[in-house]
Amino acid sequence: MTAHPERAATYDQLTLTYSSEVPGRGPPPAPLALVIEMIMTLCERLPEVRALKLDSFEFDEPALYALLTVAGRIHTLEYLYLDTLELPHQSPPWPHASVESWSASEGGSSRWALRKLLLNSGMIPTAELQSLVSFLEQSRESIPLESLELCTSLLQYSPDIVDNRPGAPHSLGLRHYGNTVNDISRKGKMNARKEDLLLPMLEPFVKAGVQVDIAID
Repeated sequence: MTAHPERAATYDQLTLTYSSEVPGRGPPPAPLALVIEMIMTLCERLPEVRALKLDSFEFDEPALYALLTVAGRIHTLEYLYLDTLELPHQSPPWPHASVESWSASEGGSSRWALRKLLLNSGMIPTAELQSLVSFLEQSRESIPLESLELCTSLLQYSPDIVDNRPGAPHSLGLRHYGNTVNDISRKGKMNARKEDLLLPMLEPFVKAGVQVDIAID
């Protein structure tokens, strides 16, 4: 980008992958503050970036709130994809419950461009996912979200975790919603009939004409 700054305006996607150069060994947990600083520095040089993908990042501190609010600091960002995100088990309350509260406190934009938010694979505590859905629901006037996927591996562990997953966010008026449902435990025990898990979650979306993707493992 430094050698050819004129090209920066033509890039609309940024992908960051966290990996180790040592074969067979994963990298240490990423420092959250430095990751956010790196994203913002790169995006300052990419004024038209619309899609940001973070792949295989592991943090030893709660990071979902900080990663989400990046979308409020990058005014062009429409697509945020968090793939194989690894977070610790502790899930403290989020500093702000909505974009309006965050904007008033942090001086960020009260109107985001974010249209698609995808969480795929990875280990994210259900409390973090619940905080995420609550934040989005409280911010529906500020975020024009059309597509949401919560297809994280932690939802596959047991009936208790599945039962505690966030409720389907009907109030967001989504055009696309993806979730992960598992009906068989690691020990091979049937947790529940598929229709018992799927139908209550799908019915409101089907009635509203929303496209729904379900991954059954």
